[in-house]
Amino acid sequence: MDDEIKTEELNKQAESSDQNKNPTMIAADGRESDAAHSEETDHVSDGRQPVTAGEAINGREQIPADGHASDAEQQAGGQGQSAETRRAPKPRPQTTQSATVTDGDDDLADDDLADDDDLTFGDEQENLRDTGWLSKIIRRADRSEKKKKRKKDREPLAVRLHTQEENEADKQRFLKLPAHLLSYLLIVGAVLLIVFLISFISGHWQYRNYHVISSRTQEATVSASYANVDGDILRYSTDGASLLDSSGEVLWDVSYNMSSPDIALRGNTIAIYDTAGSSIVVCDRTGQIGSANASYPIKKAEVSSAGNVAAIEEDGATTYIEYYAVSGTQIAEIKTSIDNPGYPLDLALSEDGQLISVSYLTYEGSTQKDVIDVYSFGAAGQDQMDNRIGEFSYTDRIIPDLVYLQGSTLAAFFDGGFLVLNGANVPEETRAVQIDDQIASVFSDSAHIGVITGTGSTHRLLVYTTEGRKITDRTFEYAYKDMDYAAGEVTLYNDNNFCVYNLSGICKFNGSYTGTITDIFAIGRYRYGVVKDAGIDQIQLG
Repeated sequence: MDDEIKTEELNKQAESSDQNKNPTMIAADGRESDAAHSEETDHVSDGRQPVTAGEAINGREQIPADGHASDAEQQAGGQGQSAETRRAPKPRPQTTQSATVTDGDDDLADDDLADDDDLTFGDEQENLRDTGWLSKIIRRADRSEKKKKRKKDREPLAVRLHTQEENEADKQRFLKLPAHLLSYLLIVGAVLLIVFLISFISGHWQYRNYHVISSRTQEATVSASYANVDGDILRYSTDGASLLDSSGEVLWDVSYNMSSPDIALRGNTIAIYDTAGSSIVVCDRTGQIGSANASYPIKKAEVSSAGNVAAIEEDGATTYIEYYAVSGTQIAEIKTSIDNPGYPLDLALSEDGQLISVSYLTYEGSTQKDVIDVYSFGAAGQDQMDNRIGEFSYTDRIIPDLVYLQGSTLAAFFDGGFLVLNGANVPEETRAVQIDDQIASVFSDSAHIGVITGTGSTHRLLVYTTEGRKITDRTFEYAYKDMDYAAGEVTLYNDNNFCVYNLSGICKFNGSYTGTITDIFAIGRYRYGVVKDAGIDQIQLG
């Protein structure tokens, strides 16, 4: 009797505890929920006896050694057919088989457990379900699949809703765009296409003829020389110089007396100097802006954009590198000899006038070599002897031609290629380009280095970037006596015909000319000044 009373008290305590912990397990009318019924079914399908409330509280099942329940337990079990007893939580079964279960299986919601009876696997699967541990694995797999399916069903819906909202927002934004925007975009695209087509056609178009725009006759062309000065025409002789614009109008005249005048150009700045004397006259498009008198006869000179002049001067066996301001004041003097540092072959002056490079021919024992010295007249050379900041020696080549392309970038040409040196503070050789053919002519601008090789009528046009990367290699047949380069156009000519190539190696014109050509140079886009025996013509291709 005491055991029955204790069992009833334990059942009531279990009922009270279950109602507090899981109130949703009992419906409002006092009947069991479907989840409770499903849980009871799970107990039965596992082949275990229902666990009483007392056993649930104790956390274990009280099973006698003979495997049969005691009379008290049977009585309690009979009374335990109530809803309270069936709702008692079941302990995890202890099995001797091992199974790998992911952590996520333990986090399955209770509603996953309640849906086990809804699964359909057929008679064979139902039989397997009743075989203990195997049925547990199947149920866990079923719950996992159902959870994944529910998650999959939920996520696409949210994604679809979000995507629909985004699409609708994009549509509204598109509809709010200005009505003329599409037309504007189409117009821009059409313009770009037209520009591309014009550039392509213009680059590959070959002109068949030319027409004369203007002509100046009775010019003393034999006793004068001509040069292209940034699109204008410079005429200079022993007694003076004049500058003509592209229409033939005289911009200025300058008088001087020189035995053998020569010129140096940097943009529209001109240095006219006497190679048999010491006179230097500096001009720009406005007229004369300075002058200087060299200490010794001038062999070669270069000019900066501001009008400073660097010159190689020679006095018997001794040579000098002289540097003058546009006002005529001497900035520096470097004495040279064949022994130290050598005999100057050429010099180059940077556009800003800060750097001077000189190529010297010298000997080391019986070996002939070339030395390039770089001098800085800025901050980098103030603490250096003779302002020299760099020296480069070569025993396998002679370098007779130097030119500053832009900034501190120097091109040094030799018979077999060219070098590129760079650096305003610490110059270094950045590229050496070897050319197997014999070099006939060289040209350059701030972005390109050009070389024409070959002899006779067979030549190659090679064009490189200032980094030494080859962008054009074109073989052509044309026998020329001289050439001019300006604004991306290479003009080759002989006595009675001329031809024009662009930097891509496309021949723009090749034809004869009426009269004997003394000189020719580009003064505009496919517009040329032609110096002939009887005067000067300005012509236009097309």
